[in-house]
Amino acid sequence: VSITDTDGYRLRIGREMGVSRAINVAHEELPKNRYDCIVEATGSNDIYPSIIGALRKGGRIAIVGMSNGTPLVDLTSLMRKEASLFTVYRYANSFQPVLRLLEAGRIDVKPLVSHRFPLNKIVSAFSLADDSASCKMKILVEGPDV
Repeated sequence: VSITDTDGYRLRIGREMGVSRAINVAHEELPKNRYDCIVEATGSNDIYPSIIGALRKGGRIAIVGMSNGTPLVDLTSLMRKEASLFTVYRYANSFQPVLRLLEAGRIDVKPLVSHRFPLNKIVSAFSLADDSASCKMKILVEGPDV
């Protein structure tokens, strides 16, 4: 399992969580013809040539990231690789399998929450989320105890 990002902090967290390879795509290209399955979660319109190049023949790409524009995807390259392309919108049918994995203790998402804020500090939480220079993963705003 490999992850890619341009943020060194996020790549470090990925390594700590056990990924085999963390690739900073700002400094390194994806290896060619290496991956059986790629999950595209950035929504970047520029990412498709590199992920198609990194895909093995017969591989699968799942598009999760929402783009603001219209991505240009080289269908001929996908066809030559006999690749499958899947899309996810609004994560339909995704929550129950993940909840079962969490309940069984098979995955630990605690390292993904880098910051916690009480509800009355929500403005601070959004300020941190908007700060591109800060080291963060996911920011959790906690509501009042019920």
